[in-house]
Amino acid sequence: MRIISGERRGMVLLGAKDKTIRPTMDQAKEALFNILSPISSTATVLDLFGGTGAIALEFLSRGAKFAVIGELRRKNVEIIKINVKKTRYEDKSRLELGDYRKILKKVSMDKLQFDYIFLDPPYHTDLAKNTLCEIKKYDILSKSDIIIIETANDENLQYDVDIFNLIDMRLYGQTKFYFLSSGDSYEGYLSR
Repeated sequence: MRIISGERRGMVLLGAKDKTIRPTMDQAKEALFNILSPISSTATVLDLFGGTGAIALEFLSRGAKFAVIGELRRKNVEIIKINVKKTRYEDKSRLELGDYRKILKKVSMDKLQFDYIFLDPPYHTDLAKNTLCEIKKYDILSKSDIIIIETANDENLQYDVDIFNLIDMRLYGQTKFYFLSSGDSYEGYLSR
């Protein structure tokens, strides 16, 4: 597992020993960031199911201003801490331990707003839908927000994403990405 591009390009990150953690494969990650590029230097990011922190760190490497990484499992938090230190992004990131409801409430209370929210919950669960419902409760989205949900390629969230506007859906091997926004005008958010 490595940083694909940006100022920390090629840096190898510590992977999770927990077999339930499924990092986004390099090919899918590269495709995702090609769709999102360029990342603004003012962009703020919330990686809510952080795992190893690789997605948030990729955003930072590509120029994002700040990232909050949320993670439920303590052993994964230790891996994220190592990866943040290795990439030297301590000043550009914040780590939150807890479930998605607790983290969303905390960032809302701290009046943080995000340009990108990345959700990669365990596959074949209701966590993506439940998390979208929670996000809707709080004022944490910027005017140009994009919510990215990673799922298995055989999952269909089509009926769960009506809380937000579905911008696009892309399939890369075993991975599917949904792109959503709370705004009405989102043309030009994504590269083709």
